[in-house]
Amino acid sequence: MADQQLRPDVVAALTEPAALPADLVDQVLDASDTERAAAAVELADRTRVFLEQAGVLRPSASVLDLGISQVEALAAAYGLVRPWWAGRGWNTRTLGGILKVVPADIAAAVTTCFSWAGSSHPNRRLRRSRPGVNVTPNRHRADGGSKAAKGPAWTARP
Repeated sequence: MADQQLRPDVVAALTEPAALPADLVDQVLDASDTERAAAAVELADRTRVFLEQAGVLRPSASVLDLGISQVEALAAAYGLVRPWWAGRGWNTRTLGGILKVVPADIAAAVTTCFSWAGSSHPNRRLRRSRPGVNVTPNRHRADGGSKAAKGPAWTARP
C-alpha cells in the first residue's frame, strides 16, 4: 500500500492497546513469575507461527530439516575446524567465532562448502574439490608436511 493511502486514524486505532477486562488483570497480577514466563513463551510461539503463516517470517527450521548436501557441508566444516574448535578455551565459541581465528584458507574452504550446499541440488553429493580450492590431506601439503605433521587433518590449498 502506498504511503499516501495510509489513514493515520486507522493506523493509530490498530496500534492502540486494547483495555483488558478487570478479572484478566487480576489473573495476571496474581500469577507467579514462572506462570507469567510460561505464558510469555506460549504467546511468543503463537506469534511466531502466525507470522510464519502470514508470510512475514520465513518458516522456522531445525537441524532435522537439513537436506543431505547441507548435512555434508556441516560435517565437512566441522572436520576442517575441529582441530582449533576442540582446543581448551575455544570449544565454547560459535562456528562464526572459530572461522575468525582459523587460517584464512581453512575459513575459505568452510565458506566454499556452505556455498556448494546452498547451490547444489538436494540429492547431489558435494564434490571434494572445486576450481580455486582443493581440500587435501596434510601429507600433500605444499610445505612438505607428513602424516605425523602437527596441525589439522585437512588443509585447503588454492
